[in-house]
Amino acid sequence: MANCRLHRVPFIASVVFLLINTCFSGDLYSQHAVGYLMGYGSEKIGNFIDMGSDYVYRINFYRFQYNYTFLKGRSWSLEAVGLMQFNTVKYMNKIIEDQFTNGYEFGINGGLALRKLILKDNLSFYLLITSGPHYISGAPNLQIQGFIFSNNIYFGIDVKVAKRIYLNFGPGLRHISNAETRHPNFGINSILINGGIVINLQDFKKGEKRLTGSP
Repeated sequence: MANCRLHRVPFIASVVFLLINTCFSGDLYSQHAVGYLMGYGSEKIGNFIDMGSDYVYRINFYRFQYNYTFLKGRSWSLEAVGLMQFNTVKYMNKIIEDQFTNGYEFGINGGLALRKLILKDNLSFYLLITSGPHYISGAPNLQIQGFIFSNNIYFGIDVKVAKRIYLNFGPGLRHISNAETRHPNFGINSILINGGIVINLQDFKKGEKRLTGSP
């Protein structure tokens, strides 16, 4: 029953964001944007990338995102980013276990995104770095459950699909550990792939927070 409820989260959130879109109109690249993203994380991706770990830690994550653009040039911008997420996980230590244990994570992250505009407001690439406190219900025996820090780096792309709406896609890397507050604390590394929708809410006024003479 709990799993069934979790699977409804992406659908409900998608409907909410589509409803939000009907309330706003205007050009993109605003000062405020919200997003909903889903993703997957693992210690390996198929036969292409393998971190060579003795553990398995698979993540399905659901993330709400807020972006505030505080510096903007003609072809780039710098954004403060806040994230709130709830993740479902399954994990095991391959050396001593042969069955997965189910678990969950939740937490918040803050960070900075550097964005490069490619085709006016139709396409952009970004680099996003975030960190923040999380709680994990369980992990392989190399990492104790409970409070941890989640450090992430993403390389992504936003593609305009409608007025004020972008599709977002990008890979990333994540490291979680608890800063040596408890043991064991060997940390868990994951390769991430995520995608979702981003909606801009408020346009820049002409010249607002824009650097004069920016490239």
